[in-house]
Amino acid sequence: MDFIKKIIVIVKYIFIFIFIIFSFQVNSKDMQLKIIGNKNLDEEFIKSILNLNNEFKGDELTNYIIKELFSTGYFNSVNAQIANDILIINLIENPVINKIKFVNNERFKDDDLNLIIKGKLIDTDVYNKSVAEKINNLLIQFYKNYGYNLVDVNYYKKDLNNGQIDLIYEINEGEITKIKKINIIGNKNISTRKIKSILRSTETRFYKLISGRSKFNENLIYLDERKIEEYYLNRGFKNIEVTSSINEFIPDKNQVVLNYYINEGKKFDIGEIDIVFDNELININLNKEEIIDSISTKIDKTYNKNEINKSSNKIYDYLINKGYVFIDVDPIEEEKNDKIKLVFFISKIDEYYVSEININGNTRTKDKVIRREMLISEGDPFIPSKIEKSRKNLQYLDFFSKVNINSKQENKKISLDIEVEEKPTGEFNIGAIYDSYNGVALVSGLKENNILGEGRYLALNFNTSKDNANLNFEVVEPYIFNKNFNLIYNINFNSEDFSSSSGYENDTSTAGIGSRYQLTDDVSHYIKFDYSIENYHSITSSASSSIEDMGGENILFTLSNRLTLSQLDTRFRPSEGYLIDWFNEYVIDNYMKNKISYDKYHNFNKKVFSYRTEIGNITSLSS
Repeated sequence: MDFIKKIIVIVKYIFIFIFIIFSFQVNSKDMQLKIIGNKNLDEEFIKSILNLNNEFKGDELTNYIIKELFSTGYFNSVNAQIANDILIINLIENPVINKIKFVNNERFKDDDLNLIIKGKLIDTDVYNKSVAEKINNLLIQFYKNYGYNLVDVNYYKKDLNNGQIDLIYEINEGEITKIKKINIIGNKNISTRKIKSILRSTETRFYKLISGRSKFNENLIYLDERKIEEYYLNRGFKNIEVTSSINEFIPDKNQVVLNYYINEGKKFDIGEIDIVFDNELININLNKEEIIDSISTKIDKTYNKNEINKSSNKIYDYLINKGYVFIDVDPIEEEKNDKIKLVFFISKIDEYYVSEININGNTRTKDKVIRREMLISEGDPFIPSKIEKSRKNLQYLDFFSKVNINSKQENKKISLDIEVEEKPTGEFNIGAIYDSYNGVALVSGLKENNILGEGRYLALNFNTSKDNANLNFEVVEPYIFNKNFNLIYNINFNSEDFSSSSGYENDTSTAGIGSRYQLTDDVSHYIKFDYSIENYHSITSSASSSIEDMGGENILFTLSNRLTLSQLDTRFRPSEGYLIDWFNEYVIDNYMKNKISYDKYHNFNKKVFSYRTEIGNITSLSS
């Protein structure tokens, strides 16, 4: 018994000892702090990283400090210990990055590459391996966006012996990967030629050696998948599926063969259209038949996703005008054999407002270019359908390979994060043409759709042959006066030598200004004023009397108008739909011309048939 009592007494004293040890262990608030090894970062900054007003003690405290300081990326080594009520932190700092340098970069300047790094908001003040790898991967992806898929990037440090380094990236750009061939597989209702015409990517040809569209780019391949899907969705194929793959890579030629696999699915027509209100709007007093008559989607017409979206927007605008703001219009599609029952479900949504819009990924394109395509701004009601329409507006700019808009909710407010991934927007082409009349002609052109990141279009075209030369410079300024209104101006020089055939030469210089804008989704208007100086010279005796009368300089003022109604499936190589065009040209004290044309396209078993009807007149105004 005495032995057991002794054991109990010993255990009791052990517990008392442990209690005393932990009772007297101080936490961070009661300690002195000593920081050793900080050369570039002052003590106050290091303290601001740590929350020392906590209840951590002993190993728990030192582990917390090591974890927090390491997570900043500022330190190569962190050690923390407690001795005599003093919290001692031993640090070895990562070196400060003095400068980021690039070696062997020929395609892009140093400033361009630095801008890409800054645009991704990578902290480049202090070196650590994670930052260096992020920059390395960013540079590789940037080059790949421009078709340099064999690019190799490596980095190393140059010690400056003062706690600073230069971070140097050695770039082996390689050659641009080209697309040798594009195979379209599985298309039964749409021709291969038509599908290829809507792709952003194109096959390499000897006459497209400098064209940017034949570069292989994974982001553009993804975009082309979406383009094919959208094309089918607007032609009745509701369940279209498109996937792509690299069928073959040819290393010695740096070329790829692409396959697009298409599962068309069934073709649908619209069988029924209805409008249904949720329970909170069930007593709404609106004429459903009037709304259905006003939309472009009609019964017995081919299923068209774009038209359904337009109809949803039309219904929403109708309800907005009736005073219903916080609603959403959701088209619900039900398949019934080869028909679609289309129900526009109108529901009341919570009253949320947009608090902020953040834009990321646009290294070239300015924020204002993106914001003006948004149908929603800070302070506006949050309407989900407007977000999707805004995303499509940004996609249609053709500046980005990817566009995502994400929303975050907090206290009845919504913040929007717009994530974009830019793609090349310029092209340079050069080629030669031969015909029996003019002989050999050299043709070249430079085009940029997003000059200076302003969304401005610029084109410079030049062609010349033995007897003719033409130079045209054109700029399109979008959103003049902050309206969806394009300003066009151009300068054109044209020289024609008819000495051998008609006995004269003619030089024409033209400066023009005009505008193009949409009156509705389907109707556009173009108006332009040109000031021209025509100079007929080197007139010989073989020239006609009318040419002799015009000898010397002649000044012309021309006003052009064009009104176009388009129901075509695409602008380039259409296969379905129609286009009505009215063109008027008025040359002061010379003539007035009018022309109306009608183009109709039919698609029969992947074959496209079209016809055109024209009627016009020209009236002399000369005295």
